[in-house]
Amino acid sequence: MEFFQQAVKLDPNFAMAHVALANTYSIAAFNMNTPAGEALPLAAAAAERALAIDPALADAHAAKASIAAMDWRWEDAKRGFARALELNPDVAETQFRYGLVYLIPMNRFDEAIAAMRRATELEPQDMLYAAVLTRAYLAAGKTREALDHVKKIHALDPEHVITMEWHMIASIAAGQGAEALELIAKIRSKGNPRAGAGFAVMAYLSAGKPEDAQREWRSTLDATASRPSDYYLALIAGAMGDRDHAFELFEHAFASRNPRLMYLQSD
Repeated sequence: MEFFQQAVKLDPNFAMAHVALANTYSIAAFNMNTPAGEALPLAAAAAERALAIDPALADAHAAKASIAAMDWRWEDAKRGFARALELNPDVAETQFRYGLVYLIPMNRFDEAIAAMRRATELEPQDMLYAAVLTRAYLAAGKTREALDHVKKIHALDPEHVITMEWHMIASIAAGQGAEALELIAKIRSKGNPRAGAGFAVMAYLSAGKPEDAQREWRSTLDATASRPSDYYLALIAGAMGDRDHAFELFEHAFASRNPRLMYLQSD
C-alpha cells in the first residue's frame, strides 16, 4: 500500500496507481485486515479519483464495483461490473472480482466459475486466481470438482500457502478431515502455530474427532493472535451446535459491516 501511496504522490494523474490503491484498500477490508468502515471509504475515494482522470478506464470501474459489492450495494456493483466488462472484458482482475464478489453472492455459480476461470486463462501464472477458483466450485456444490481442481493447482507449487489453504478447505468440504489436518499442520509449520485455527475445528469434526474439535474450539475462542473474524467464528459455532453463540457472532459481523457476510448463503 505504501508504494501505491508514493506513486500517486509522485504522479497524481496516474490513474492506474489510484486503481491499485483502491484495490489494496478493498482487499484489506475483504480480508478483514482493516475494518470495512475504515478501508472501503478510502478505496472508494481512490477509485473515484482514477475515474476522474480516465472515465473510460475499465479497471477503475471494476474497482468501484468491487467496493460496492463489499458494501452490499448490489445494483451499483452490477452496473459497475457491466461497464468494466463492456470497456475491456480481457482484464483478469476484473473477471476474478466479478466472479468472487458479485456472481457468487448472487448465487450465479456457473457464471462465477466461468468468470474466475477466464481470469486464470488471462493470467495463467497467477496462483491466487487459480486457487480461489476453488471457492466458486464449492459455492456451486461441486465439491468433487473443487477438490480435483485445487489438487492440480497445489501440485504445481506444493509450498504455495494460499493454494494449501484452499486444498484444506476443499478437503473439509469433501469429508476428508484427516487430509485437511495434515495440510493444517504443514501450514502451521511455516511459522504460525495458530494458522487455520477455525478450520482445524471443522477438520476435526470432519475426521470424526469431536473431542479434539471441542479442544481446538476453546483454544480458538481464547486466542488473541490469529483469531478468525466474527463471521468465521459464527460458522464454526454453528457447526459446533452452539446456535445462540453463532447468532451473536453474526450480529457482531453485521454491525462491523464484515464483507464476508456476502457469502452467508453459500458458506
